[in-house]
Amino acid sequence: MSSRGLRRALALGACWFSFACASPAVIVEKPRTDSPPVKVAPLLSSSLLDSTAQAAEAAGAARVETLAEGAGIPGDSVEALVNVPAGRCALLYARASAQLEDVDLLVFAEDGSELGSDEAEDAHPTVVVCPESEQRLFITARIIQGRGRVALGAHDVPPAVRDRVAAAAGV
Repeated sequence: MSSRGLRRALALGACWFSFACASPAVIVEKPRTDSPPVKVAPLLSSSLLDSTAQAAEAAGAARVETLAEGAGIPGDSVEALVNVPAGRCALLYARASAQLEDVDLLVFAEDGSELGSDEAEDAHPTVVVCPESEQRLFITARIIQGRGRVALGAHDVPPAVRDRVAAAAGV
């Protein structure tokens, strides 16, 4: 390296070093300690599912699994995936807050074929699916009318109590 190149490299290094050693231009505030930090709420259960879950469980379904929950306006959807083993049934339903007047539930197989739907004009669509072989199900709750919250629930259902659970859940 020539002496001219060496001087230039040293000058650049000194310039960089002086900026690195200078006091910071941005002052970072310390977090306030008088209030708790925002935390992500775990998706463990939804109060929207409670009454249907209790009725289904009393009729012989397994404990409810909250699959998804969200909020939206007409055209929005809440989606989830469920694996149903061969020889089992799944009770799938969406429940909505009072501000939602119509929600549809659509259930598709992995190949895109429709396995069930509830498109009645209400906010409590419910479907029971009993695939012959193990299936991965794609579930969509679509908001048709209103604005508010929607939760998707699922129960494992033994085939022997399928009809009783379906009736209890309002299918």
